[in-house]
Amino acid sequence: MSTLRKISVLLLDDDLSLSEELNIYLTHAGFQVTCVASGPAAINFYLENTADIAIIDLNLPGQTGLSVSRELRKKYPSLGLIVLTARTSPVDRINSYESGADFYLAKPVSGLELTHVIRSLYKRIFPDTRENVWQFYSTQSAIKPPGAETIIKLTSNEAELLRRFAANPNLTLTIEEISTIINPKVDFNHIEKHNIEALISRMRKKFSPWLSETDSRLVQSVRNYGYQLSIDIERH
Repeated sequence: MSTLRKISVLLLDDDLSLSEELNIYLTHAGFQVTCVASGPAAINFYLENTADIAIIDLNLPGQTGLSVSRELRKKYPSLGLIVLTARTSPVDRINSYESGADFYLAKPVSGLELTHVIRSLYKRIFPDTRENVWQFYSTQSAIKPPGAETIIKLTSNEAELLRRFAANPNLTLTIEEISTIINPKVDFNHIEKHNIEALISRMRKKFSPWLSETDSRLVQSVRNYGYQLSIDIERH
């Protein structure tokens, strides 16, 4: 979920095909992803960069995944560590947790499950202060900005768009899904993109007095997919 900024993820796996597949999925879900294929590359990444969550395979050439986990946990205690591996024995699980892992996932894993684990771990590491959460009153078609007493009335299309975003685990919708909100009786191929942009533009203007600099886009385009909500909302 994208709130004040994108959750950053380091993916360490020497299976380049799997890395590319997960990179595409997680990027579409709104994460900022960096892929590396070896333990030393992961260690070197953290010397000049940062990532909130590290996803580590155990079967690596040279430096093992367990060794990388131990080293990263020692240097960066608040880092979120997820082990993603084909090894499923109890010994491997125990060794991974003793090396600093927060979660242990067995391959193959669905992109949706991995997304939920990343978000759950991020919320544990960086607890939500609630000060930046918008309160969405779905049945009344209204939304309350964080820290404000103002209630913003929404049109039926605006309210339905937020309902759809809120119902999606990644706060993302395809162009086709949004087109059915604008006109459910028309094939989405006949809904021009400027109609979608017009709806989003009106919402940005309506919300703009309460949008932070980071969330000023309100809804951002996700390349080759659709759109993602960039504010955190709580549905009532």
